[in-house]
Amino acid sequence: LEHCDQCREAALLLQRYAVTGTAPLPDAPASWITRAQAIAAEAKVGSRVVDRARRLTNRLAQVVFDSWQSPSPVGVRGMETTSDRRLRFRADNFSLDLRAEQGGKHWSFIAQVRKKIDTVARLSVDGKTIEANDLGLYEWTSGKPARHITVLMDDTEIEIPELTWKKPKST
Repeated sequence: LEHCDQCREAALLLQRYAVTGTAPLPDAPASWITRAQAIAAEAKVGSRVVDRARRLTNRLAQVVFDSWQSPSPVGVRGMETTSDRRLRFRADNFSLDLRAEQGGKHWSFIAQVRKKIDTVARLSVDGKTIEANDLGLYEWTSGKPARHITVLMDDTEIEIPELTWKKPKST
C-alpha cells in the first residue's frame, strides 16, 4: 500500500464502510452500476485498477428480478411459499431465468439462458457442469439449494451473484 495511491485509497474506503454483520444486498441498484460504468469509461485506459474493474464488470451478472424481493399481485398474495422462487439475471450478452422449487428434502431447478451471441452455453452449479437439454433448458436436482452459478460460454465465464435462500419476512 505504501507505493500505490489507488490501492491505499481503496483500502481506506473499505475500512470506513465496514459491512460485517449487515444484511447483504442481492445486487447494487442499477443506477449505481450505470454510474460506476460511466466513471470507468471516462477513466484513464491502462490503469491497473480500471482495467481490472472492467474485466470484473464484464464477468458479473446483475439481478433484475427476484420473486422473494418483489410483492405479489393482490390476487396472488398469501399463496407464496418458501418452496418456490424465480430469479432473472442479466449481463451484456445474455440473461438467465431460474426457477427453484423445494419438494420434500430436495430442490428442483430449471433454467434458461438467452444469448445475443451464437455460442453454446453451459452452467456450472456449485462446481458441477450442467448441459442444456434438447429444448435448451438446464434441469437439475439437489439436496441443497444452488449457491454458486456460473454461465460458461466459449472462453467467457459470467458469475451469478451468490444466492441466499432465506426468504425475507413479509410485512
